[in-house]
Amino acid sequence: MICRQRLLGTILSIVFYMLTFCAQADEVVNGMMTQLGKSAYVEGKFIQERYLQGFSRSLVSSGTFLYWQEKGVYWEIQKPFFHAVTYRDSDIIHWGSNGKPTEVIKTDIVQKLVSRVILAMLSANLERLEEQFYVETKPDPQGWFMVLRPKLKVVAQIIQHIDVVGGKYLQQIDLMAVNGDKTVIAFVNTEESPQPSKEKCQHFFVKPNQACL
Repeated sequence: MICRQRLLGTILSIVFYMLTFCAQADEVVNGMMTQLGKSAYVEGKFIQERYLQGFSRSLVSSGTFLYWQEKGVYWEIQKPFFHAVTYRDSDIIHWGSNGKPTEVIKTDIVQKLVSRVILAMLSANLERLEEQFYVETKPDPQGWFMVLRPKLKVVAQIIQHIDVVGGKYLQQIDLMAVNGDKTVIAFVNTEESPQPSKEKCQHFFVKPNQACL
């Protein structure tokens, strides 16, 4: 009887410790995410590696990104070829190499998912993430770590989970597909400023906008 009581006490202590640890971890991550969301405008570079089943080498691309709070994310692949889009809440804008918008289209479910993750992470909008994912947060020696698992069945059939690493700024996004493919996006040389330059501002609008004057 005494042994059972001691065992029960030990189990309860472990459970209490784990609950306390998880609560503290969430508090740490939420605090860091709040700091992340204070940046009105950030820009930097990214390196994207895609590991596809059947390929011995990863496919590497690189470019620049611009994030403007409440306006969206401009994503420009520069190598190995040019491809640029602006992700907004309702649609995406495709850009030609001449800097002119080519079309505005509705996003498909995968594009919408990826763009929402990037938008939500750069704006530190956990509520937006929790609409689409089961979110698990963990502390990390360098900042914070987050695992996202799709809630929608149609998405879960394509994406297994998304791992996100960050600190003051977003550092890396790993997307693991159900078929074993993996995409890793590393963010480097991130800087912030009050707002974009006049030239970069135009990347967020199809037509000239007063915000860019």
